[in-house]
Amino acid sequence: MTSFSFSSAQSALSHSTIKRFFRTGLLAGLLLGSAPACAQPLLRIAVASNFAEASEHIAAGFEQLNAVTVQISSGSTGKLYAQIRHGAPYDIFLAADAARPQRLEAEGETVPGTRITYAVGRLALWSRLGRRDGEACRDTIRQGPQKTLAVANPALAPYGLASEQALRQMNLAQSNEPRRVVGENIAQTWHFVASGAADMGLVALSQVLLVDRAELDGCIWMVPARLHDPIAQQGVILNDSPHARAFMQWLQSKETTTRLQDMGYALPRETP
Repeated sequence: MTSFSFSSAQSALSHSTIKRFFRTGLLAGLLLGSAPACAQPLLRIAVASNFAEASEHIAAGFEQLNAVTVQISSGSTGKLYAQIRHGAPYDIFLAADAARPQRLEAEGETVPGTRITYAVGRLALWSRLGRRDGEACRDTIRQGPQKTLAVANPALAPYGLASEQALRQMNLAQSNEPRRVVGENIAQTWHFVASGAADMGLVALSQVLLVDRAELDGCIWMVPARLHDPIAQQGVILNDSPHARAFMQWLQSKETTTRLQDMGYALPRETP
C-alpha cells in the first residue's frame, strides 16, 4: 500500500498558494477608474462544497488567461442538483459524485458529450481528541456516545455517503460509537469540528491540506479508500459556450491536475 505523508503533501502546497482568491468588482473599479465600463462575460459554476476552495484557485488561474469572470456558487451536491432541475442558471455543474451529473444527462439538462470525471475525492478523520496522526488518531473514534462525530448528510452529500460506508466497515459497536452530528454538506461538517461543536469529523482530505497543519487542533487519519466506494467527482456543461468548454479543458490541464493532487485529490482514470 502506498504510504501518505501529510507533511510532504502540505509542503507541496505553499502558504501563499493556498490563499483564497476573492473576486469582487472592487479591484476592477480601482483599476478602471473613470474608464468606460466594459463588462466581461460571466461564467456561472455550481460547485460541490468540498471543491469550493479548490475551484477558487482554479478559477483565478482561468480568469488570468481568459477575458471572463467566474462566479462560483457552492453547496451540497444534492441541493445544487435540485436547483438546476428547478431552472437555476448555472453554466457548469461540478458535483461530488457521478450520480447527479449522470441523472441530469439522462434528463436532457446537459450539453451532450461534456460530462467528465475531474477528480476523485478522499476522506479523512479530523479528531480533536488525539495528538498523533495515523491509526492512533483513528482509535479516537471508539470513545463512546459521550463524544460527538460530525458527518455530512449522506442523502445530500457524497462525502456523507462515503462516511457512512466507512463507519459500517469499521464495525463500530453501538456501545462505543460516538453520537452523530449531521451537517448539510462537507463544509458545515468541517465547521462543526472547527467550532468545537463536535469532537471529531469525517471531512474531505482537501479541507485538511488547505489549512496549515500547525493550525489544526488534534490529529488526522486518512481513511483508506477500501472502506468506501470511490468518490468520483464529475462535472458537466449545462449551458454551452466557448468559455464553458475552455474552463472544462482548463480543469483537465496538467497545471490544474497537478495542483489538485497537491490539494488531496486523486486523479480520475476514466469517465464511466
